[in-house]
Amino acid sequence: MNSRNLQIAAVLAVTLPVSLGTGAMPALAAEAERDPATLVPVEEIEAPIIDSGRLDGVLKIKVTLQTRTPDGAEELADMMPELRAALLAGTMEFARLRASPYTPVDVAGLRAILTPAVRKIAPQVDTVLVLKAGAFTS
Repeated sequence: MNSRNLQIAAVLAVTLPVSLGTGAMPALAAEAERDPATLVPVEEIEAPIIDSGRLDGVLKIKVTLQTRTPDGAEELADMMPELRAALLAGTMEFARLRASPYTPVDVAGLRAILTPAVRKIAPQVDTVLVLKAGAFTS
């Protein structure tokens, strides 16, 4: 029994660092290498959650836009009203179809709606990073 445990420990000791080194670590390193100059914070956005014609709650999100280059981030400052309008419209659409104050917010689904909406206005946006999302009763 003791030698069997040693064999398992030896296999884990060899394979675990290899699998982390080739799979998870590069992804984490890529996330850590984001240039802060490519990140553009956006003020909190609130959208009503309407269910059967009545106000059921409010969806609150905090996002940051990530551009491909620092120059692209500088250009977004002048476009912020249009970008906030696109983010609000996307958030309202998400709240209408997929949000409830009684279930967790599907952040991946929210991001999938917001990123194309913002890219229509600012193609230099690489992705919309959802920092905080919550659905609350009103």
